[in-house]
Amino acid sequence: MKDYTAAALAGQTDNAAKIYYGMQPIRELRRRWVLDPWASTGLCPISTIKVWPSQLGMTGGPVPHGLPGFSAEQQEKLAAELVAVGLIDK
Repeated sequence: MKDYTAAALAGQTDNAAKIYYGMQPIRELRRRWVLDPWASTGLCPISTIKVWPSQLGMTGGPVPHGLPGFSAEQQEKLAAELVAVGLIDK
């Protein structure tokens, strides 16, 4: 986001557009894992919000008691999708 904003502000609109549209797979991933589940259940997908950063090497912390967590299979699927869009390495 920083790069396409900087390119746009520098008048490099073609480069800004290329960077912006190149991020579309990440936006779609966020829609699938965060926005759609939130809209369909009315429950903030805390487990996704906790697991996603941990896959990126940050600390997401545990899911609070009483909220649905992620299975190992879900964690693997999210990790594979993060690899596919280039956010993490295999």
